[in-house]
Amino acid sequence: MTSDKTLKQAISNITIWRKGEQRAPHKPLLLLYVLSHYRQGHDRLFDYGSEIHEQLLDLLERY
Repeated sequence: MTSDKTLKQAISNITIWRKGEQRAPHKPLLLLYVLSHYRQGHDRLFDYGSEIHEQLLDLLERY
C-alpha cells in the first residue's frame, strides 16, 4: 500500500507542459477528476474512452 508521503510526492512531481503563455493542465485535472469519482464510489479502474474523455475535454474548455 502506498504511504501518504509517497502519494503526496508523486502528486507534487506531476508536470504541466508549458510553452510561453500556453499550458496543458490535463494531467492534474485528470487526476482530480478520477480521485473525486473514486471517492464517490466508482470502481478502481476507469475506461478513459467511455467514461473520461468527453468530460475531461469539457473541463479543459471551461478551465
